[in-house]
Amino acid sequence: ACGSQGNALFRRAVAVHHRIAGDVYPDCHRQCIAQGRTVVAPAIEPAGDSNRGYLERLFEVGVNHCLPRMVLPPLLPKDPPAGRNIVLGAGKAAAEMAAVANECLAGQTVGLVVTRYGHGSDASAGSIEVMEAAHPVPDDRSEEAAERMLKLAASATADDRVIFMISGGGSALLSAPIAGVSPETK
Repeated sequence: ACGSQGNALFRRAVAVHHRIAGDVYPDCHRQCIAQGRTVVAPAIEPAGDSNRGYLERLFEVGVNHCLPRMVLPPLLPKDPPAGRNIVLGAGKAAAEMAAVANECLAGQTVGLVVTRYGHGSDASAGSIEVMEAAHPVPDDRSEEAAERMLKLAASATADDRVIFMISGGGSALLSAPIAGVSPETK
């Protein structure tokens, strides 16, 4: 952005940053420390920096605070189920979400997630299998993932806990058209 519109955007970003730094981070830090996680609040100051550089760093901080390793741990159950944790998921962030679930869930954990080709995580998802399929247009692997997930979900007993995680792209990556609808039509 440039001119007065760019300056207005910059002033708004600075205001948002000061609100985040002053209001949200102390609570976030207390919560993360209580959970044994380490989170470093960004030290982002506009002094001596271009508006663009400052805004890019703010954007990076925002994106980093939306990553599965930041968002999921406080949302996942801490106690083990009587049976298994069955983790299912789909989306471009599915591999990373599976890795976080594998790390955080107590008890026996099994599962299957599907992500876009090339988005498989280097992080270990343990006993949660990570499949890759096509996005944005479903392919045979999308259908295979859907069939396998339905079977795994159907294997759940009353003692099992089923956790389903979805992120952007899930509808293409997990494709199970109803009878009479071809994959091409879907």
